[in-house]
Amino acid sequence: MARRRSTLILGIGLLQTWLVVGSLGFSWIEGWSLLDSVYMTVITISTVGYGEVEPLSAYGKAFATFLIVAGLGTAIYTFTALGQTLLEGELAEAFGRRRMKSDLGKHEDHYIVCGHGRVGRTVAIELDRRNLPFCVIEANPAAEQDLRRLRYRHVIGDANEDGNLLLAGLARAKAVFALLPSDADNLYLTLTAKGLNPSVVAVARASGKSAETKLERAGADHVVSPYELVGLRLLHKVLSPALVEFMDLVIRRERLQLVMEEIQIASDSEVAGRSIEGSRIRSGYGLIIVAIKRSRSPVVFNPDDAVKIGAGDVLVVLGPEDRVRELARAKHG
Repeated sequence: MARRRSTLILGIGLLQTWLVVGSLGFSWIEGWSLLDSVYMTVITISTVGYGEVEPLSAYGKAFATFLIVAGLGTAIYTFTALGQTLLEGELAEAFGRRRMKSDLGKHEDHYIVCGHGRVGRTVAIELDRRNLPFCVIEANPAAEQDLRRLRYRHVIGDANEDGNLLLAGLARAKAVFALLPSDADNLYLTLTAKGLNPSVVAVARASGKSAETKLERAGADHVVSPYELVGLRLLHKVLSPALVEFMDLVIRRERLQLVMEEIQIASDSEVAGRSIEGSRIRSGYGLIIVAIKRSRSPVVFNPDDAVKIGAGDVLVVLGPEDRVRELARAKHG
């Protein structure tokens, strides 16, 4: 594509050169005004067949013949390059869209980000940084160029339309983020997504407490208010700056070789049914158990060594990424 563009630029440059050469040549040879010389050059190169401004001298005819050959050849070269560039761009766009649709059809357990605004963009950046599969649904056609540049799989259209959600692979998705500008849109999106796939995890953005309640009633598994979070973050920046900085390092994984992750304990995990001490998560894996989350039970923070780990429990652990991954893969021998 870059080579085609270079060829097109070269052709346009040569055409401009012949226009200048022709205009100066006719003006010098025939003594015509600049306007007449430019007009004669244009109709000569384009071969439109209009009559001559004035009868040409022998030298003028020879110069016109040279200009026809050189200028017409350059014009053909330039317009051929232009046609190839346009055709190549259209074909690339068509094949790109087909390939993207094909890729979307193969995805499973991926994430769907509905809305590529300020919040949606942040979510997409983090998913991309973690190499997690995702698709963005954005209603604004002007955003498509940016999504292509970022190489995000995307669907341009209304996220509240069933067809766009299904095209993004909602039936096989792990979670859908409802990050549209209005609470009403996010409410309708949550209802639509849960109706199409009841097992998908729905995460919705809300502007306030009233919207949070309605979204939870609509089936949202998690509701987040960006404004409330920003307010709390600003407060803690003043009250507990070191804590905020540490959490930023852990969440963003910047300049710190530690990660905080959730690990759901499978029934065949080697730690299922054992106490924390017996599981050797702390002594063997070198991980810090921040909390244990169990269904229909309060979250247990900093659990004692005697606490037993059951199948289905979710452990929030902090430690080196490779050891976290090792624990997540651990199975009974």
